[in-house]
Amino acid sequence: MNSTILTNEQSQQLINLITANKGVTSIQSPISLIFQASVDGFNSTIFHAKCDGVLGTLVVAKSPFNNNIFGGYTEADWSGYYQYKNDPNAFLFSLVNSYNVTIKMLVKNPANAILTSFQYGPTFGQGFDAYFDSGLNFISYGLGYSYQLPSFLEMYSQKSQNFLAGSYSVQPYDVEVYSILIERKSLSFYKFYYLLL
Repeated sequence: MNSTILTNEQSQQLINLITANKGVTSIQSPISLIFQASVDGFNSTIFHAKCDGVLGTLVVAKSPFNNNIFGGYTEADWSGYYQYKNDPNAFLFSLVNSYNVTIKMLVKNPANAILTSFQYGPTFGQGFDAYFDSGLNFISYGLGYSYQLPSFLEMYSQKSQNFLAGSYSVQPYDVEVYSILIERKSLSFYKFYYLLL
């Protein structure tokens, strides 16, 4: 996958998280990297040029704080001006964190799963649970507002704001987005294309 972030083992962990989503029967080839900030630029305009219109995305980022690895997945696309989009299958995830746990945080407010704006990078949740700004700096305002908060964290606490990236605000080492072709049993094997690392 040409990732600067993920090991082969971590890539498999992400695939397992996606296939654990309700109704997913398989992931089809190819899995392809469509955006890599370290190559394409830390810029929301470039992110949108490469990712808008794709019917699903998996965003992965690596923080300089403890090398935390985190991100989010959505089946909605990123096009549109300041528009919240519905996605009952969206989730946030943490692969590397100070708690040494792999966590998948399902969306609890699907109508506001993502927010689209050319001024923003990928933004998950009405509470800006996970937000990348125009320079792809990461900020976590309200983890737990639109996505399920891990039971060991309290919403709006410093620990919850620092959970994903190891800090409330950070410039990631890299941000990657991949496309994936998945198959859903509940949709009579209708195929969606998604972005994955």
